[in-house]
Amino acid sequence: MSDLASLLAQLGQNNQAKPAAPDGQPAPSPFVNLNLNFQAPPPQQQQQANPFAALQLPAFQPAPQKAGNNPPTPPPQFQQPPPQTYNDSQFGTNLPPTREAPPPFGQLPTFQPPPQQTSLPQFNFNPPQQQAPPQFNAPPPQFNAPPQQTFPATPNFNINVNISVPEQPQQESESKEKHKRFEEDNTISVEFIQFSKHPDFQVGNTVQYDPNGGKSIQAVIDNVKNGTVIEIPAGEYNEELTIIKSVALRGIGQVTIKGEGKTDTICTSNQFVVLENLRLVQIETRGGGALTVQSGYIKATNCVFESVTISAAQIVGDSYGEFNNCTFLNSYNPCIMLSDKVQGYCSGCEFRGSRTFGALANDNSYLTLENCRSTKNGGSGVSANGNGNVFIQGGIFYDNESSGVEVTSKGSITIQQATICDHENGTGVLVQGADVKVILVESNIKNNQLAGIKVSDGAKLISKSNKYSDAQQNVIAYAHMKGWITLDNDEFSGECIAAVATSDAGRIDAKNLDIHDLTNAAVLCYDGGECNIDGATINNCEHTALQFRDNADFYVKNVNINGIRDLAAAILNDSKGKMKDCRIVNGQTVGLELTNVKDVKIKRCTFSNNQVCGASIHDDVTCKFDECTFEQNGQFGVDTSSNDVKAEFKHCKFAESPEAIINITNGAQSEFENCTISNGPKIGLNIINSSPTFKGCEITRIGVAAISCSGGATPTFDNCNIHDNENFAAQIHQSQTHAKFIETFILNHPKSVAIIALNNAVAEFIRTKFENSFQPHCEIREGATVSLLGCDVGPTDNGTGIQVHSEGILQVDSSRVHELSKIGILVGDKGFAEIKNSAIEHCGTTGILVASGGRMNVSKTILDGNGQLAMQFLPNVDATVTECVIQNHSMFGFVMARGANVEYSDNQFTNNGQKDIYIN
Repeated sequence: MSDLASLLAQLGQNNQAKPAAPDGQPAPSPFVNLNLNFQAPPPQQQQQANPFAALQLPAFQPAPQKAGNNPPTPPPQFQQPPPQTYNDSQFGTNLPPTREAPPPFGQLPTFQPPPQQTSLPQFNFNPPQQQAPPQFNAPPPQFNAPPQQTFPATPNFNINVNISVPEQPQQESESKEKHKRFEEDNTISVEFIQFSKHPDFQVGNTVQYDPNGGKSIQAVIDNVKNGTVIEIPAGEYNEELTIIKSVALRGIGQVTIKGEGKTDTICTSNQFVVLENLRLVQIETRGGGALTVQSGYIKATNCVFESVTISAAQIVGDSYGEFNNCTFLNSYNPCIMLSDKVQGYCSGCEFRGSRTFGALANDNSYLTLENCRSTKNGGSGVSANGNGNVFIQGGIFYDNESSGVEVTSKGSITIQQATICDHENGTGVLVQGADVKVILVESNIKNNQLAGIKVSDGAKLISKSNKYSDAQQNVIAYAHMKGWITLDNDEFSGECIAAVATSDAGRIDAKNLDIHDLTNAAVLCYDGGECNIDGATINNCEHTALQFRDNADFYVKNVNINGIRDLAAAILNDSKGKMKDCRIVNGQTVGLELTNVKDVKIKRCTFSNNQVCGASIHDDVTCKFDECTFEQNGQFGVDTSSNDVKAEFKHCKFAESPEAIINITNGAQSEFENCTISNGPKIGLNIINSSPTFKGCEITRIGVAAISCSGGATPTFDNCNIHDNENFAAQIHQSQTHAKFIETFILNHPKSVAIIALNNAVAEFIRTKFENSFQPHCEIREGATVSLLGCDVGPTDNGTGIQVHSEGILQVDSSRVHELSKIGILVGDKGFAEIKNSAIEHCGTTGILVASGGRMNVSKTILDGNGQLAMQFLPNVDATVTECVIQNHSMFGFVMARGANVEYSDNQFTNNGQKDIYIN
């Protein structure tokens, strides 16, 4: 049993009979002070809007498909070129081997953006208009009773119970004010006077009433002494009794005492009165009910109290009322009503058929209900207002017109192990008012169609270890208009618009929730609501598990979301907050949707096996992801779109999405720092018409292309490691696409070219290292431009470093090309290379080969130890060679075909075999 439950259970133990106080009066009852860790925000001016106003949330619509949002056809895959024969016989033996010219390429798979998401459900939260509290008829006039006896004052007895809220997050300078709420002393203090039962009635004498003896019951009462038991035989008696003695009336058989329509059927005052096995009826008066206790102590067992107008039972003044296994029926007023600092106790009782409330405690009264039943009342089953206080242990409250339990204006109710259910037009527990406090423990709240619990107007409710289910088209737990709910270890399931909702400055703090098998959403926070969750499992919901929208404020941690059939989580429309240490897995669409938000932080969250993508970020979003994992999500791990998106990812891991692990389109300005992108069958990064930046990232084990840039994309890669991918490290294509790589490693691409640039794209490499590609490290064609500044171009498997042709442009400055087994740089037909301030050395056969139709300018460059030749120029070549150092080649410095147009000057030749320059 929980700490709270065990402490509250003590209340029941203390209800056992106490020793008699002096003069035979009730023993003093301890004063119970329940302090629970739950404090409301500073009081604010209450809003005037009707808390039951109809609520119609618009359906969530994902971002419309923008022009140009469909990605263009990706570039072709590199294929081995067909032969273009260079005539080796012109140059003798041991010249460079036959080189195959590049052909047209095949096609990579076409990317499709995520499908339009199914709209979130319409939220039709249409509670009825709240009716003003009923006006009760004034209590009957006081009659002249003997002076009241004084009962001893009740001493104080304190119980302290703490329920923690989500831990205070690390404060960040930009959001200190936002998380100030976590520093509050979250306390509810409920004062409840525990009912102390009177010692057993001390029988001094027993008399039998004789209905044929010529005396009324009243006459017998007037003539007996205190301590007398009056036994009344079965029958119906028409009397109205006033009892000012300590006597007991005991029915023998079925006994009905029916009022005469003048005043109360029975009115007691200033004594200890016992009623047993009686049915008291008053049906024809507005001057009284079946029972009124004006002072003293009454104990009723197995009795029925029935009235039409005034309450069936009224306990007023300085009175104590104890009722065991009694039934209270009908009346325009509450079946039982306590006021004027009264203390009442009901065990095993039923309250039924009132036009207003089953039981009402007001005016500083205290009512304890143990294992009672309240049903079919025109208002609520139980109500506390006007500083009234109710303690409920066990019992069932169902099928009332308004609500099972309600607290309004000033008052408090503590509920333990009760069932509150089946209110077709009402709420399970309705809580309103700035000075209202409710504690709800280990209870079952189900099938209440307006709401399971509803808290507003500054009221506070703590819920611990309860089971909630079914509100059909409304919310199970709802806080609004500054209402505050704390949920701890509660369970939610069934039909509802949302399990938990807050709006309009309402607040929900929750921990250790179990939410499952819902027909709609799990958590809904909107219109300025606040929601804080530390620990929850959310499984098998038809619609969004977490939805924060329209200026919502949230802090969510340790939440596991599994198997959602719509969006798993959505943060929309100027909402702000943090999500950390959460898992969103196995969703049938998108794991997380971010739209039109400016201050959202996601930390250490996992998004896995969501069928469309892990996270979709679009349309005016500023957000940060830190230490998050995106793995095995369908289509994309992350999809970012639109030029007003600024998504920042740090220390994140992305893996195993079948299309593209990260999809960045339509101008999104995403930033990735120290992230890992790995294990994708097709594309690691698909970047279209966007300007993301990558710093310190690793991109590896991708099937088709680690990076695909197109449609005017302008990404930047700084200090990244792109390695061990099956095919391309990067494919860069289409006009206005410009990719920049700074201090990046491009290593180990065993099946193809590492970099392919084509279709007028631009690729810029600064202090970048290339090593161990199967084909050339870089293939440049079809108007593309590639520049290398301060780069290191190392070995490839097939022996060629860089290849430019078909109107491609290569610019090399201050770079080193070395240890290629065949050719350092190959300039093919219609290709152009400009090389300066660089070193091309230790290549196997030739440093530079310029094929027919190629053009090249090389200056201030060292060509050293490149096997047979520093350079080879085939016919129909335009080239200039100036101020170069050409040395240590086994046959020639360079070789020119007679049809080549090569201008050379101011070069330095040393140790170049047979000749420095050979023309054939």
